[in-house]
Amino acid sequence: GVRLVATSDQGGEEALVVLQGDGAEAEERLDQLDLGRIVTLAVCPKSDRVAIGNHRNEIIIVDLETKTSRVIDRSNTMHDQNVAWSPDGRWLAFNHAETPETSYLMIADAESGEKHTITKPVLHDVSPAWDPEGRYLYFLSYREFDPVYDNLHFHLSFPRGMRPYVMTLQRDLPDPFLPRPKAPKKGLPEALAGMAAQMGEQKEVTVEIDFEGIDRRIRPFPARDGKYSQVIGGRGKVYFVGHPIMGSLDTENDVEPRPTGTLEVFDLESGKLDRIVGGLNEIDISRDGATMIYRSGHRLRVFSVLAKPDERDWYALAHAIEQHATRQAAAEPRKLLRDAVLS
Repeated sequence: GVRLVATSDQGGEEALVVLQGDGAEAEERLDQLDLGRIVTLAVCPKSDRVAIGNHRNEIIIVDLETKTSRVIDRSNTMHDQNVAWSPDGRWLAFNHAETPETSYLMIADAESGEKHTITKPVLHDVSPAWDPEGRYLYFLSYREFDPVYDNLHFHLSFPRGMRPYVMTLQRDLPDPFLPRPKAPKKGLPEALAGMAAQMGEQKEVTVEIDFEGIDRRIRPFPARDGKYSQVIGGRGKVYFVGHPIMGSLDTENDVEPRPTGTLEVFDLESGKLDRIVGGLNEIDISRDGATMIYRSGHRLRVFSVLAKPDERDWYALAHAIEQHATRQAAAEPRKLLRDAVLS
């Protein structure tokens, strides 16, 4: 059956909990593991393991079957704690910080624990994400130096400074941004049907990485430098979320970040960048790459990656959760949320 992994502070201390999707059994708490305060959590796609980042700046792999944990990495200071499993579950990509001013990306073998530094620190390289086919690693990097003049004083600053980057994992892979000869295209309906069929297929992927010279095999996406918060790999596409530059007086009293993000997609085949939707906080993509979900404040929207989201998708999901919540208003809060999401 379906299981869920979450964090819970019931009892006063945070711990991992394993929940049965149907709610038939009580949650299983892993109180015996010293995991600290969990900041990020990523589930391995191929085995009963999760990777977490905690307040102690540690990256930890937890085996849910043996109920054991081991520290893979520990940084010297606060840093981006996003972790990402490779499609085959063998590799773990994460950020490591030696100083508050610089951090870089590393990849660890989840079995042996062997680590490899894959980027050279300029400022910060953050938010790693894998190509589902195991060819590339995507990330966000603070290494764009395009100064902007202040409009009130004679000063220059770098209010943007970021851009999505791609790294080729094998040395014989061509530059993904170089134009390549293409066969004549199929008609649009036939092409979309072919894409849908491919997304439905769960191909086994083995990720091979040539670490020698890997830090030199990076390229910036042909997107404007700006403020980015996420990058995610899809089937032949890369999605990233950018944000406008806002004044501090507008946001200083915000309890949580405003939904100011814009979702854009870059098509690796056509080389085109397209805007999908605005007004969001964060995104995620299903494991088969066919469906996306994004959050805008307290609302969620689910849509197919083959088409831009429709307002009807938004209201259908919101209405379904609202109606379920109304029917179950007297239920215990945790069960209410779990049932609303799973039903």
